This record gives sequence, C-alpha cells and structure tokens, in this order.
Amino acid sequence: MNNKLITIILLNIGLFLITPLSILAEEETLFLPADCSTYGIWDAGNQTCTLTQDLTKAVEITADNITLDCNGHSITGPGSGRGIYLNTKQGVIIKKCLVNNFNLGIDLFDSSNNQITESDIFNNNFFGFSLMCSSNNIIAENSIFENGEIGLYLACLIPTSNNLIYHNNFINNEEQIVDEDYPNSFDNGYPAGGNYYDDYAGIDLYSGPDQEEPGPDGIGDTPYVFAGGQDNYPFMEESGWTVPVNQPPTFFNLNQYKSDIQTEIVEGGITTESTVVFKATVSDPDNDQVKLQIELKEFNQSFNETSLVESGFVLSGQQAQITRYGLVEGQYHWRARAADARGAVSDWQEFGTAGNVDFEVKLVPLYTQIISPYPSIEETDLWDDLRYGTGNYPECRDSQLGYSAIRSCGCAITSEVMILRFHGVTTDVDGNDVNPQTFNEWLTNNSGYWPDGGAKWEKIQEYSRDEFGFARVVYDGPVNYKDNATLDLYLNGLLPVILYQKVLVQGESTSHFIVADGKLATTHTIKDPAWYNTKYLTQAVDSYVQNYNNYFYGLRLFHPTLALRGVDSISLNLASPAELLVTDPQGRKLGKDPINDIEYNEIPGGSYYLEGIGNPFPEIPAPTKESKFIWIPDPLEGEYNIQIIGTELGEYTLDFLAYNEAGESTSATLKGVTDAEVTSNYSVNYTSIPGEITEIERVVTIEDAVGDVEMSYELGWITKKFVKDILIVKLKVAQLLEEQKEKQLEHFDKLIEKAKNPIVRQELEKAKEEYEKRMNKVITRTLELFIKEVRFYTNKGYITEKALELLIEDAQYIIEHL
Repeated sequence: MNNKLITIILLNIGLFLITPLSILAEEETLFLPADCSTYGIWDAGNQTCTLTQDLTKAVEITADNITLDCNGHSITGPGSGRGIYLNTKQGVIIKKCLVNNFNLGIDLFDSSNNQITESDIFNNNFFGFSLMCSSNNIIAENSIFENGEIGLYLACLIPTSNNLIYHNNFINNEEQIVDEDYPNSFDNGYPAGGNYYDDYAGIDLYSGPDQEEPGPDGIGDTPYVFAGGQDNYPFMEESGWTVPVNQPPTFFNLNQYKSDIQTEIVEGGITTESTVVFKATVSDPDNDQVKLQIELKEFNQSFNETSLVESGFVLSGQQAQITRYGLVEGQYHWRARAADARGAVSDWQEFGTAGNVDFEVKLVPLYTQIISPYPSIEETDLWDDLRYGTGNYPECRDSQLGYSAIRSCGCAITSEVMILRFHGVTTDVDGNDVNPQTFNEWLTNNSGYWPDGGAKWEKIQEYSRDEFGFARVVYDGPVNYKDNATLDLYLNGLLPVILYQKVLVQGESTSHFIVADGKLATTHTIKDPAWYNTKYLTQAVDSYVQNYNNYFYGLRLFHPTLALRGVDSISLNLASPAELLVTDPQGRKLGKDPINDIEYNEIPGGSYYLEGIGNPFPEIPAPTKESKFIWIPDPLEGEYNIQIIGTELGEYTLDFLAYNEAGESTSATLKGVTDAEVTSNYSVNYTSIPGEITEIERVVTIEDAVGDVEMSYELGWITKKFVKDILIVKLKVAQLLEEQKEKQLEHFDKLIEKAKNPIVRQELEKAKEEYEKRMNKVITRTLELFIKEVRFYTNKGYITEKALELLIEDAQYIIEHL
C-alpha cells in the first residue's frame, strides 16, 4: 500500500472516531426520513422512502429500520463528503442507488445488520464503500467501479466483523478491497460463490467446493487475495453468479412407443412388434446438449448399468429417442437417465412404477363361435351348438338347430372373450375358464342379454371380477359411426376394440362383431369370430375370409383395470316402433325426436346408437332389425326424463341398466304401447351412492291412460268397442274431477294471498287442504271403479292380460301421485 493511501486511511480513522458527522453542511444534506417527501414518496407503513428524482446532495439516514429505494435515481456529490451516511444505525436497507462524485460513496459508522443491494457506487475520490466499526451487514448485488483509492474499505480500532460481501462486481478501482476489520466473509460458500474482480488472473478448469472436480463452473479455481482477506470463490465473468454452475440434466415425458414413433405402449401394455422406441424430452439447466441413455432388461433380469443404448445429443428442451430392434417375445422393464455434453448425468429413473412389467410382446388370441382350429377343434366343438341366451331370438335363429345358438348369434360374446383373454382375464368371476360357453352361461343367468338378444356390454365388469371382487376389464362405451381417430387411439394404446359390422349375406345385410387388434399404414389387423381366416379389414374374399372394404359402422370400447367398478352409467334399450329421447338433470338431451326429426347429442360422453344381432351363416337370409340404444357414462345425481316417442302403432319394451360408484347394478324391463307421435314419459332418479337404488317408473297422467285404452283397442288387446268406451268414460270423469280440483285450488291460493287477517288466512289454508283431500278421495274412488271394470272385462275375456297389466299400472300410478 502506498504512503498516500496509508495517510488517507489514518486520517479517516481519526476523523470517524473523533467526529463521526457529515462532511457536507446541513443545507447540502437530505435527512431521512424527515426530508423524504421533498424528493420522493414516503410510505409510513413500510418505513420506505422511494426517490422520484435525482439528487445533488448527500443523504444521511437518521433512524433505524428505514428503507431507501433510490428507484434507479442518482445521488451525485460536489466532489467531497459522503454520499449516503449511516451513524450507529441498524435494520436499514439501501437499494437501487447510483452514488458518485463524493469522497466516500456509502459510509457506515458503528452500524450493524443493514443491507445495501442493487446499487452502483462509482467515481468517488477515496472509497466506494466504507464500513467503519460496523458488523453483520450484507453488501450484495452491487457494482463498485472506478473509485479513486479503494472499492470497499473495512476498518476499526476495536475489531467488529461478520459482514457478508458477495455477488458484487469490483471493476477498475485503485484497490478493490482493503479489510482491516476481520473476520468478514467475501463469499457465500459454494455454489453461491463470491464476487467478480476485473483484475482476477485465475483460471476455471474445475468445480466443486474444493475446486477439484472435473469441469468448469464459472468460479475461479484459486481464491482472490487482497489486503486483509480473500474471496474463496471469485467469479470468472461479470455478474457470473447469474450463470449457474454445470448442473445435471433432467428429463420428462418418458415413454415407450411402437416403431412408428407415435403409437404409445402403455405401462404393462402389449405390442405385436419386435421394435420399441423410447423417447423423452431432455433438458439442461446450463443449456448444454443432452442425450438419453436406456438400460433395457428382460423382466427377470436386474439392472446393473450394462448394455446401455443411447440417443445422439439433442438441444436442451428437445426430444431424444432410442430405437431397439429385434426384441424376442416376453416381458421387459427398463430405466433411463439423461447425460449432458460435459459429462453430468441425472439419476436413473425406472419407467412407470418401479418393479412393474413395462411392456410385453404377444398377440390377441383368436376364438371363434363356430367349429375351427381357434383355439382348437375340440374346444369350439363344445360350444358352437349351445343355446345362446334364451335361445329365442328370431334375428339369429339357427334353422338347423331350431333355436338361437352360439354359432349363429355369438359373435359379440366371442369377441368379448378375445378382449378378456388379451388382458389376462382367463378365469371368470366364478373361477371358470373364460370362453364363449362359460360367458354365455353367465350372461344368461345374470340378466346379461337385452330382450332382442344383444349382449349387455357393461356386464363385462361383473364377469371379469377376480377373487377379491375387483373388475379387471370394463366397458368404455360405444361410438356409433366410423371413428378412425378413436379406433387408432385405442389401438395405439394396445387396447383392442370390438367393431360393429354389417355384411351382405346372400344379398341381405346382417349385423356382426369382430375385434380390431392393430393398426397398419392403410388398414387394420383383425380377429374375426366367424370368418376366422380374415386377417385384415380389407382382404380378398376366400375360404372363411370376409372383405370388410376397410369399413366399419361403430366401436365398442374396453380397457383393462383393477377396480371395484367400471364406469358409472345408465343404459337403455328400446325394441319397438318408437324413438328414445333422454333429458338429464341439467336439461341436456340425448336421443331422437322423430316428430321434429331432430337428433340430440348434448349429454357429455353419451351415445345414441342402433345395434342389432345377426346370423353370419343363415340358410334363409333376413335383414337385421336394429334396436335403439342410449348409453350415458358418469351420470349426474338426480332425475332423468325418458321419452318414448312412437313412430307407429305397436308394443314396446324398454330395458334399463344402471351402475353406481360401487359397481352395483339396477335393471328393469318395462312394457307399454305407443303410436305415431305418442309420447310415454319415464322418470329415472339416479344415485351413485352405494346401497341406494336407482329407480325408474313411468310417469302417467289420466290423459296417458286414455291413450293406452285407445291403443290397446287398436292392437286388439281390448276386443269390444263398448268396453273401450266404458273405460274411457271412467277416465274422463276422473279427468274432469282433477281439472275441477286444480281450478278450485288455484282459487283458494288467490284468496289466501289476498287475506290480510292471519286467522282468515289460516282458515282458508285449512279449507283448501280439506277440499283437496275430499277431491282426491272422489278421484281415487273413480279410478278404483275403473280398475274394477278392467278386471271384470278381463274375466269376461274382452281384455287381454297385457292390457290388464298396463291399464291397472296406469290407474295405480295416478292414485299414488294424487
């Protein structure tokens, strides 16, 4: 240190200890907080002074716990004095100041626990910073440059210490730092680091707390030494702390795909290919290039960090991919990590759930409804001629056997068997082998068929339950058109899909179901339970080969699971000359209104569709008659309105099936009559709560009952016109009484509303109640006479049992809801 500097230091020590006052006169000094409002904004709540203009005078802070926010404004001196001065103060924060052209830029005397940040201290004659007898202060994020003698000076005759000075830029000061008051810290440890010095001559080849690990980290490998101390972690670049040290890369979106690099293989999923592509998005905090490394093992082998395969380097934030060819059939697991171009690696991460099978190579097993080698001649011979369901479904009756058989009707259940076995369900809920015979028996005994013979797809969740009651495969619902996007989505997830087909058999269209198990560039691979040599959705007709011309009419979707239930749902089946229209508790509609020729699809996830059952090998071909279906997944709690809107005169059968959140089902079969533009209303009070019953009932008015009498007569269920007329007269009388009652009740309501006297109002309400009871009794007696007449004429043979049941249910409902 030169003699001039020693003289300045001694002079200042003496001055600070004897007369610690401002060098500039009071009129050249701003005292805070008193003078803040003249040059800035004073926030009394936060004790903060925010400057709104540049200053050409010094600042002295005269109170503890004050914040001076210069807000980027300058404090410029006359070439002498102190720029910002603290004398015996603590808790002060100084930030965002540009302090220049003083003797001392910022001066702390006997002041502790203060912070000075984000400021530029420059062009001061002697010191940029001066900390005299001050301790526990933080000096950070500042630029201290071109000060005449010393950038930062610390001293006291009685040592004070523990000042923390880090993340500051010291540039072109005569002396960067002089520390005569120790111990103080000039770095914040590793990897936070210390300060930048423009005269630091060290190099950066290593990293780590001891700077012994290979690879640069932006921090010099040797300390920066100055008078009285050293910075153990000097930065190589100005504001180098904003550039992080080389950190290990990361990766996300880790996944496995088929060879097209787009078809995802879900965890534990199955692929029919011997090629698997592994992909992940890789990222590096230092923006280094990154590669992906994979360790792939057969499931019975442990990971040992050998036989790694890796991608090429890609830019941070991009996808890296690895292709593995020639995999043999079996189960596999794998793990991955990322490595950057400077050798840093991430931790290993096992794909999916640790310890699980990640993917498996195998095929969908082919089962047929007819005698074939699939799975064997002996097995298919056991079930091909068994009675299907009740055996009484005209649409797929086997003329040779005289009843509906699995070979003529069983395409749907055989397709479901293939789905189940593909997903590993080889024994059913009762412990029997899963095949068309046992599945058909279970469905027959568990209300698994709709009245027209169609399989209730939802029942698969009950049939696939394991010994603990967990469903292993569930129904995701139907799609009622050629939806390639959804088909490909499922197949890409290795989820085989049942396709609804219509094929021409001897000139007539018949319904059929097959399994799609894979996607190719221009077609799909399939398994056909009837034409079992068919391999593709488009294929030249041959022995037991059907050409589907790359077309299908709908999807039936499934997925494997392990849960107590499948999808909560409401399902409706209508076999009749009518249409279905459902309104949910929010007023959204699903189905068709044939009167106005409008089809609604407002209920989220719901489907309205047609489906039939047909015989693929009929002796006498006949076109398939399709029933109407509605499927609503995840129904809302509350009341659904179901309308059956007739398109012509006839009898209808409405079949209902609902599941709650516990997988418990409610089913019902309801019958009625309809005619063109005649609407029958049903109410479903859906509940998902376990143990509670979802109820369905027909909502009947007296006018509905009149219509049922007339339609029963037209259908021949009431054989005598005078009987029809007598019954209608009884109902009309009840209707007139009901109208009279409603009119009088409205009159009572008006009188009650006008009554000002509470006693009068009470008497009127009582009179209204008594009147309603009397009228309900009269209407009930009238309807009971109606029921008596129906029974009487049934005994006479003038009314059929179907009409008897229908009309008595109508009258009883009306009585119960008076």
